[in-house]
Amino acid sequence: MEVKDGNLQSEITVEVLCDKETLFKLLNNKGYFFKERLHITDFYYTRLDLSKCIEFKDLSRNSFLVRDVKLERKYFSNDGVATLLYKHKAFDKNNNVISEQKLSCNIDVDASRRIFDAAGLSNWCVKKMTGYVFKKEGKNGQEAKEEILVQEVHGLGIFIEIEQFDESAGTRDEVLDGLVDLINELGVPCGNDFHINIAYRLYLQRTNRVPVKFFPGLSIK
Repeated sequence: MEVKDGNLQSEITVEVLCDKETLFKLLNNKGYFFKERLHITDFYYTRLDLSKCIEFKDLSRNSFLVRDVKLERKYFSNDGVATLLYKHKAFDKNNNVISEQKLSCNIDVDASRRIFDAAGLSNWCVKKMTGYVFKKEGKNGQEAKEEILVQEVHGLGIFIEIEQFDESAGTRDEVLDGLVDLINELGVPCGNDFHINIAYRLYLQRTNRVPVKFFPGLSIK
């Protein structure tokens, strides 16, 4: 079983404040075309005690997920690919994720979940979403590297996720600012938080809890 080390990347995730059809038209008008549809189910596990609300930073650092992905294209679809995934995140002083590196390997979903349940790990979130991948049209009709993922999250809403492009240059802050500028240039109605963690929001919604706030220099008990 091979463990794959992903590249260190920065990304933004923001909530969309319009319906899916309007969003797709805005993307099309800006030169993005629909490439493929993804059906993804993520099962998040942790060893932490969930009897009290846990700060996102601590929960994310002590969690991994089982991901089941099915891909649909115009002339192609697959039966699903399952991976065990850990995301090593870097945070700024305000607890915003500024970059992450993914470690993954292929697994069997049902067998892995049975093992983790038997070991007493807590499945703190099940995230189900349909993803729509949009690519930028390049010169002479060629496909450019710019890619946008629209996430239609079951029970929550619609979000846009953009990972830094291969040609992105500059510091982490500069890369993130560039991604935010791209969202603004698209003219998509969206929220003000570009560092949303969807799984954590689902966790707070399911448990009727409020997020633990982070204040530099203050120890949270």
